[in-house]
Amino acid sequence: MLRLMISGFAILCVAGSAFAETVRDSEHHFKVTAPSDWKVERNPSDDVQVSMTSPKADQTGGICNVATEAHPKSAGMSQAEVDQSLANEITDDAWAASFKSVIFINHVVIEKSGTQNIHGHKAYYVVVSFNSITPGAPIVPIRLKQYLHAIPGEAFWVTCSSLQSAFEEEAEAFQTVFDSFTILTDRVAVSRTPGIASLTLYARENFGGVSHVVTQSTPDLALAGWRGTAGSISVTGDDVWQVCEGTNYGGACRLVSTSSRQSADVKSARRLQPADVSLAVLMQTGGARSAGLFVTHH
Repeated sequence: MLRLMISGFAILCVAGSAFAETVRDSEHHFKVTAPSDWKVERNPSDDVQVSMTSPKADQTGGICNVATEAHPKSAGMSQAEVDQSLANEITDDAWAASFKSVIFINHVVIEKSGTQNIHGHKAYYVVVSFNSITPGAPIVPIRLKQYLHAIPGEAFWVTCSSLQSAFEEEAEAFQTVFDSFTILTDRVAVSRTPGIASLTLYARENFGGVSHVVTQSTPDLALAGWRGTAGSISVTGDDVWQVCEGTNYGGACRLVSTSSRQSADVKSARRLQPADVSLAVLMQTGGARSAGLFVTHH
């Protein structure tokens, strides 16, 4: 799972009248080049390894990012088996579920989806439009394109977004990011982080206020001493947690595997072992986190 932020990126500058930056992340096994004059930020959040912001972002909202996630269940698979697993599970409905799980997104429309063969593996992509409905702010129409790459042991999301009205204006720059993304290995050995897996609910945003630690599946958090909305959530260990608005894992549910600053009404929570998490489920958690970052930026 995504852990503490990693240092040691190598930034390579390409000579010319305008420069582009190539970010090489050996810890997370990828490299990517930002378009000329785009601002590059490493580790902008708990969930994302690198973000790239357009010099025209004030007008277009243009931004791209790369997120990665270890996937123990696929570590023993061949690349062909990984590709087949995703082929069986990734549908427009699965893409839609990924984006609909993000708080403050509505009117999700899957415009286009498909696959491309890239460097010996099959990459999945989607073009989606939705409204960002952050409380206290105007409704913002967003258009987003996301690629999912998966190799044995790890998955990668490359995502670019802008205002719907400016997507074509930024399309060439977005394509630079998509074309430059390269996975640096064909297999990742996955080791588990030592320690007890836990989910911590906080009453306030940014991990503040009263907190409650959950270490096992709990069908009714009120009986365990938690009542109310979680302003933020933190996760320790490698497991994925399902948090639900109803008791007994009912109502609207979403998956969390890393710390989240998004608020949520949580009445039950259960832990999923990494070996039980399919690539399709991983797609939903990782893709949603990448989309959620755009909602906070626009």
